Amino acid sequence: IYPEIVEKRSFVENIVKGEELKFISNLSRGLELVQKIIETKGKITAEDAFKLYDTYGFPIDILRDIAQENNYELDEKGFEAYLQQQRERSRKAQGEVEFAQKTGYETLDIETVFVGYETMESEGTVMKIRKDNEFIDNVETSEPIQCELVLDVTPFYAEKGGQVSDKGTITWESGKFEVEYVYNPVEGIIVHRGKLTGKLSIGQKVFSKVDLIRKWTMRNHTATHLLHAALRKVLGTHVRQAGSLVEPERLRFDFTHYQALTKEQITAIEDLVNEVILSAIPVVTEVKSYDEAVKEGAMALFEEKYGDYVRVVKVADFSEELCGGTHVKNTGEIGLFKIVSESAVSAGVRRIEAITGFNSLAYVRRQDEILESLKDKLEAPVNELSVKVEKLIEERKMLERELATLKKKLVNPESVASNVKTWNNVNYVSAAFEDIDPEVLKELTDEVSERIKGVVLLVSKIGEKVVFTVKVPKELTNEYHAGNIAKVVAKILGGGGGGSPTFAQAGGKLPQSIPEALEIFEKMIRKEVQ
Repeated sequence: IYPEIVEKRSFVENIVKGEELKFISNLSRGLELVQKIIETKGKITAEDAFKLYDTYGFPIDILRDIAQENNYELDEKGFEAYLQQQRERSRKAQGEVEFAQKTGYETLDIETVFVGYETMESEGTVMKIRKDNEFIDNVETSEPIQCELVLDVTPFYAEKGGQVSDKGTITWESGKFEVEYVYNPVEGIIVHRGKLTGKLSIGQKVFSKVDLIRKWTMRNHTATHLLHAALRKVLGTHVRQAGSLVEPERLRFDFTHYQALTKEQITAIEDLVNEVILSAIPVVTEVKSYDEAVKEGAMALFEEKYGDYVRVVKVADFSEELCGGTHVKNTGEIGLFKIVSESAVSAGVRRIEAITGFNSLAYVRRQDEILESLKDKLEAPVNELSVKVEKLIEERKMLERELATLKKKLVNPESVASNVKTWNNVNYVSAAFEDIDPEVLKELTDEVSERIKGVVLLVSKIGEKVVFTVKVPKELTNEYHAGNIAKVVAKILGGGGGGSPTFAQAGGKLPQSIPEALEIFEKMIRKEVQ
């Protein structure tokens, strides 16, 4: 029934495996958070349950099982209330969007002819002027005011399909209109929003001119089509567009894929796109019936609504898509195509950001500036920078090891052990230091515990943070548990942690509470507190 599942068995297996690993990872993280919540509050509040569900995808069913098995309180009614509030917010937001779509242009019996595919400037006639949400017949002002204009003919592209709107100017003998944004409130009407200065009336002739920066947008839009085709060739035909943004400075392309791209895959995609660009292939646009275009292999986006006739943008046999955006006439106009980032958007959706033309040139120049700066600072030619940096990293590691050794020598284990106290035949000692690394602190704790044959707590203030270690000899674990001691101390120090019966390491962010922590430790040894 579904031959695609058999054909793409490997792809399906990878997706399922990836989802399983993701769920296990989220479950593990969720269980850690649940443990911390219970340790802190002794119960799972409605707010905690909703945060675990909403932020980490932690199922309420598993929370219920954990609560029942451990006799913890779980506020399910409160959780449902939070869930209902979220649903209400979503409905309200949806309602606001639907309301916002009613712009006042819906009842107008007018139409704008878009000539922006052929030209970036044209003459036209003013059909509508709108100011403060009211349609007016004329306007006169010496200071720039915000308003909207509708013309019978315009070269300005309205934002849609991921491509940002054009900017530019509309001028006439007695005034000027700075076009800041262009949109389609309803099919067939193009609205120009911006600032007007001068005197203007309905029926007046005007001259429209799009900013030349639109050519940068056109480069990026055609490059987006080439990127889409290259992704399908390198990664597989499961790749589909899941969103895009095309603007003068960059292009952003979201696509379906189950894992991060490798460096080799990114290079292969860049090479494919640049090969098509350097081949200077004509970009052909045609208007065809939707059925004919799809039958011939043109890519259509599932979320887009198409009419009976569609515009097809084709680059030889490399790329063919349904698209209403503006494009270059030849791939050679795009210039260097460079991917600058690749990241995850959501489960199964990746995002690529890329640049073309002068933006790529600026990018290369910035990289050159960085290399030149490094070359001067490291006093090495560019081709030797990598070796020089590796050498510096190794030297730093060696110095850090030497520093750790010196710090350890500065703290005498015998001196710490000399402050040993005894209660009920149990030896114990605690001490606080500054800037002792966790690893050194651990070694010192082991040594001191070995010397006194007893329980040890050592704390180190490092900047605005605190680290500490607890050691309990094996023969005393029937009386004391290092992990449990660490939990109490960590709570006082504004942190968290735990460990085994014999050793625990944790941290905090309240160095001012170190004296209190040392005092509590002594009370725990003396059984004055649990």
